[in-house]
Amino acid sequence: SPMLHHRLWTRRCLGSTNLRSCKRLSSELENLRKGIVYGISPRYMCTTLSSKTNGHPISFPPTILTAKAHPQTSVRVYVNGEGQHFPSVTSILKLTMDTDALDRWKAREIARLGVEGFNRQSSETLQTGHKVHSLIEDYLLSLHSKNYNFTPEEFIATRDHSPASNPSTFDRAMRLWDSVSHVLARVTRVCVVESSVHHKTLEYAGTIDCIVELDGVLRIIDWKTSKRRKTIFDLYDNPLQIAAYTGALYTDDRFPQEVLPTRGSVVVMYDDAPADVFDFSKDSLEDNWKLWLERYTDFTKLMMSSETTKT
Repeated sequence: SPMLHHRLWTRRCLGSTNLRSCKRLSSELENLRKGIVYGISPRYMCTTLSSKTNGHPISFPPTILTAKAHPQTSVRVYVNGEGQHFPSVTSILKLTMDTDALDRWKAREIARLGVEGFNRQSSETLQTGHKVHSLIEDYLLSLHSKNYNFTPEEFIATRDHSPASNPSTFDRAMRLWDSVSHVLARVTRVCVVESSVHHKTLEYAGTIDCIVELDGVLRIIDWKTSKRRKTIFDLYDNPLQIAAYTGALYTDDRFPQEVLPTRGSVVVMYDDAPADVFDFSKDSLEDNWKLWLERYTDFTKLMMSSETTKT
């Protein structure tokens, strides 16, 4: 398939993208829709990484791709060692989402809590999410180091239980850990933990939570938290996020074929109930990949329209 030149995104940010570039991008996206699911190509299947990891789970250092805000736009981007910028999956989805439902929810919460209370709740939710994600990451790495002879209960018993600066954040993180423990107990192999990933053809990037074998199936997992029980219809853009990461995995040279998943899961943790595992088959991921491509197209049009307005 034709490759997007690495300067396309930079040109777009600097306002010098022309109509020819726009048409070429649209043509390449159409080629992807017609016949290239996940951007799979034999030349992308790297098999040299396994010997380097010596069987340990892959946890790439953040210096491979560093996330930050682009200096000339509000878009979150990943920057590689050569200074090339790649828009993040979360930014693309955020900028192209239907915000009506989110705006209504925010208005209800502000009416209930007030502006200050809403901001405080948002901050605590973010801190709690970081805390439980960190616990899960540490557990998965410990699980491998102990040859999978390690339970979530044994792991959490070894952790520092001091509530630190925010007892409510700590308490909620522990409740979320209890919620997800039954899922973690079913992990039998850890392949990738908290790693950046980059799609070579479309040149977007993101950070995947993990690739593990859960219930005997290799899958990419995204961990989420919620204060209320969810159904698959409440996941909104989460399936598209999983599909975007899976697509990128198949074009990122750093990942050997044996760690490439064909299934995905969104795991939602709750304060007072066992976590739900929403599973996405290969067919489902392919359907969501097509939806992701539509959102990516909307994003590129939005960026080009913004730059045209500036000029």
